[in-house]
Amino acid sequence: MCAKSPWAAFLRDGRGATSIEYALLIGLIFLAIVTSVGSTGSGLTAKWIGVADTASANLYNGQ
Repeated sequence: MCAKSPWAAFLRDGRGATSIEYALLIGLIFLAIVTSVGSTGSGLTAKWIGVADTASANLYNGQ
C-alpha cells in the first residue's frame, strides 16, 4: 500500500496542471509568432531581391 501512495498523491495533485497549461499556451503563441515572422521575412526578401535586380538592370543599361 505504501508503494502506491506516492503515485496516487501525484496523480491527485493538480498544482502542476495550471503551469503545464500555461506552458502549452506560451508554446503555441511562440510557434504562431515564429511562423508568421518566417513567412513575412520570406516575402520581404523576395521584394528586396526584386528591387536589387531592378536597380542593377537600370545601372547596367545606363538609365
